[in-house]
Amino acid sequence: MKKLSENTYSHKGYTIIKTESTTVSVMNWNRLRSVIQHVYKIENMKNEGTLPFITSLAEAKQYIDKQLSNEEL
Repeated sequence: MKKLSENTYSHKGYTIIKTESTTVSVMNWNRLRSVIQHVYKIENMKNEGTLPFITSLAEAKQYIDKQLSNEEL
């Protein structure tokens, strides 16, 4: 993954952008807590407002890899 700017990255020719949109995740580690996370979008592949929400660069990379592997079938 290549960092293009402060909130923009590239993976396999797709641009990943950390948006100002956020989502709340509820984590349960023997207690409830809410975590506000920024949502990422992938240009020409995934908008930030559609499920599943991508909340990390690792998830964005996995999403791209999965979409590309499905295209090869």
